Amino acid sequence: APAAKVVASSKNGLVSGPKRKRDTNDSSSTDGSSDEDM
Repeated sequence: APAAKVVASSKNGLVSGPKRKRDTNDSSSTDGSSDEDM
């Protein structure tokens, strides 16, 4: 479930804006980085 949440957050971040992205990064910097790298 966490992985899916990260993906959804990433997508929302792109649509919502930098604010959402920052929130996602703060939520899980490592997960976000891993997902982006992947």
